[in-house]
Amino acid sequence: MLSPRMFNVTPRSLRSLLALEVNLSDKKVTYERIQHLLATSTAHYNRLYGTTTVCQIVLQNGFSVAIGESACVDPANFDEKLGRKYAYEKAIKLAEDKLWELEGYLLASELRPIK
Repeated sequence: MLSPRMFNVTPRSLRSLLALEVNLSDKKVTYERIQHLLATSTAHYNRLYGTTTVCQIVLQNGFSVAIGESACVDPANFDEKLGRKYAYEKAIKLAEDKLWELEGYLLASELRPIK
């Protein structure tokens, strides 16, 4: 059987652990935060080699968070409006996934700094 002595648990360390647990439950990355970051970002587009459209999602602070692309095989089928649409859809999904990761790391660093 495990006992607190095996882990050197004292009343003081237990209180610290419980306080940390409360802090962790109070602070979290929210869907609203991620959506706000996406809503205030900007999309920048470029056309490459005639049939490829690239969309770069940039946050307000200038950080490039994701790049999406779309392309067609036949230049005769290229539609700039559709190219932008598909590149944006891909970029915004990648940006959302990346922001969850980045915001999670930021929160973890705040709650438990690396020494």
